[in-house]
Amino acid sequence: DLEGAETTKAGNDPGWKDEALAKGWTLLQEVRRSDDGQAPLTINLLRGLPPVRYIRIRVLHVANGDGSNSNMSELTFWRK
Repeated sequence: DLEGAETTKAGNDPGWKDEALAKGWTLLQEVRRSDDGQAPLTINLLRGLPPVRYIRIRVLHVANGDGSNSNMSELTFWRK
């Protein structure tokens, strides 16, 4: 149930992150890449996170710069 946790701002709104945090979402990681995004990338999330039910991924910028395409081929999660 996401009642009360839904964000109302558009994903590209500068206030989206603050709104999400205020509604109880936890920022797991902010990732910035300096390459073209083609190579695989492993991200380690923060330690000690509680179990989660939903994960949102917000793409802020794409390699070609026009904002028209973003692709993710695989997301894998392991809990140690």
